[in-house]
Amino acid sequence: MPMKKNEVNEKETLPKGWSEIYLSEISSIINSGFPSGKHNKNKIGIPHLRPMNIDYNGYIDLTEIKYVQVKKYDSLLKGDILFNNTNSPDLIGKTSYVKEDTNWAYSNHMTRIRVNTKSIIPKYIAYFLHNLFLQDFFKLNCSHHVNQASVNTKFLQEKIIIPLSPLNEQNRIVSKIDDLFREVDSGILHLNKCKILLKQFRQSILKYAFEGKLTAKWREKNIDEIESPKLQLKRLLKSHSGNNLQDEEIFFENHDINNIPSSWILTRLQVIAKLNPKSDANISNNTEVSFLPMRCVHEETGYVDLSLSKMLKEVRKGYTSFIENDIIFAKITPCMENGKIAIVNNLRNGIGFGSTEFHVIRLINELPRKYYFYYLLQENLREDAKIHMKGNAGQLRVSSMYMQDILIPFPSLNEQYVIIDEIEKSFSVINDIESNVEICLLQKQFLRNSILKNAFEGKLVAQDPHDEPASILLEKIKQEKSLIEIKKNSKRITENRNFKQMKLL
Repeated sequence: MPMKKNEVNEKETLPKGWSEIYLSEISSIINSGFPSGKHNKNKIGIPHLRPMNIDYNGYIDLTEIKYVQVKKYDSLLKGDILFNNTNSPDLIGKTSYVKEDTNWAYSNHMTRIRVNTKSIIPKYIAYFLHNLFLQDFFKLNCSHHVNQASVNTKFLQEKIIIPLSPLNEQNRIVSKIDDLFREVDSGILHLNKCKILLKQFRQSILKYAFEGKLTAKWREKNIDEIESPKLQLKRLLKSHSGNNLQDEEIFFENHDINNIPSSWILTRLQVIAKLNPKSDANISNNTEVSFLPMRCVHEETGYVDLSLSKMLKEVRKGYTSFIENDIIFAKITPCMENGKIAIVNNLRNGIGFGSTEFHVIRLINELPRKYYFYYLLQENLREDAKIHMKGNAGQLRVSSMYMQDILIPFPSLNEQYVIIDEIEKSFSVINDIESNVEICLLQKQFLRNSILKNAFEGKLVAQDPHDEPASILLEKIKQEKSLIEIKKNSKRITENRNFKQMKLL
């Protein structure tokens, strides 16, 4: 195969002593694996790697490994390079390096590349291919099919040209990348720990808020002006229901919740809200309404994507209805555990329809929605809801009865608003820190990309004029390939001769 200017980096000049070579010329194997068929739920058989087992940083992640039972398969060996050949354009080309001999098999959505020469360091090739992935080379050059993109073996053989440094420099480059990546990974680890701590801190804020600790000083200062929550709630209920409910129907004692201030009361959600109320049947079918599938509700932030809409006649049946200022609460696993909860407002014509997997909570008008949104956002509440879910595996749901019986601390309305303010002040600080952490994580990823880019432009390590130039490596590779071909031909001739002798006998 004739050599030509690098198709990957046409505008770049190779460093002194470097050469170019096709991937096919340094590889003894470039092939894909086999379909998984049916994975064994009991983890019997051999580990079967899939594209998801290679992360964005090029590491093999075995946390979600599947197992298959097969009689014959080709194990991955130390030095093998795994390449994701089929997936969405954003994921195609993820590349990893196998550090030791394994009993692993690999999916047909992955290509195994095995370097066949002592003049090439496999990890150098793995890093180069991952560099192409990070530079979106495969995304821009893949073939597109229905809902999928792919890079076939022929493309890898004929289009990928390696900028080959001298062997000693390959060692220095790989060693330097390893060292720098360890530092980057250490920074990423600490940043991710920081994210976990911030999430825990957010939950601590909510816990303190609903134990009355965030507003303890406010209560002391305003003790003479705080109206009895008990009287407030009874008045609100009377104005809405027109009935004089008995105290035992409104207020509840619960020994599990004993750390709320003595001035607060406990009530149940069903007392202060309607759960899953029916929609208004008098609205015209030609009314445009907001449409909210589950994916449009973000986890734990309360953010709702209201970009979708439909005509009422399209969604009146088969969907959950809600109106302005309702609270929606995902009832199915894992959406509920992940915190898909939100207050819906700015709906088209004040009306929305969405997934049947939402509970709808319609509070008494005078109650501040955010107080109850934040209360439902508590992780310990969602953990308790998870324990009480009903249904089959994968289809577990929080029941309406559970929702109705949720106990809610009820301070005075004034204090509820103060609690909202205190929560949001604290959350604002946490959000700012989280934004900075995300920026740092992004910078770490850019740094990783920059390290690889500089490596294959000859800018990462110092060059040594005494290194044997890559052009000599190319000659060795050609000689090695010639010897391999001679051995193959010799074996083929011997086999044919033996076959003919057998026929004569």
